[in-house]
Amino acid sequence: MNLIDACIDRRVRGVVALSTDKASSPINLMGASKKIMELFMVKYCKDINVSSARFANVAFSDGSLLDSFLKRFHAKQPLSGPLGIKRYFITPKESGQLCLLSTIMGNNNELFVPKIKNKLYPISFEIIAKNFLESMGFDLIMFQSEKEAKINFDKLYKEKKWACCFKKSDTTGEK
Repeated sequence: MNLIDACIDRRVRGVVALSTDKASSPINLMGASKKIMELFMVKYCKDINVSSARFANVAFSDGSLLDSFLKRFHAKQPLSGPLGIKRYFITPKESGQLCLLSTIMGNNNELFVPKIKNKLYPISFEIIAKNFLESMGFDLIMFQSEKEAKINFDKLYKEKKWACCFKKSDTTGEK
């Protein structure tokens, strides 16, 4: 509210709101805060031009699970994540393009979302880990626990194999 009020006071031409798919039907505080932001943007669109961009997971963005794969790889640590969970991903370039489109072409109270193409499909974290490791010259070896993966890591590393542990996770209600 403060940001929009300041933009209105300074006669800024428009505001662009960036959000994630978590805002569409929030189940936690992060999603709820995004939903509230979107509701305020709609409320203020009568006073200032507001456009929005909403997208899901940006592959390998800071703080993401895929970013942790990179960090763990460079630190020579086992990869871990939730088992069987699938997500849609867009590239950093695609997310930037979507934001620019919303900024340049967005009309008041218009929402930009990625266009679903035949190429866009949900992919599991373990498949991403497998493909990532193969691109780095390693084979993925799965363990039941992180402790077990850590114990076997050094031996496997010498054989161009990477220890991983993916565990079942309860994400009921997400996505």
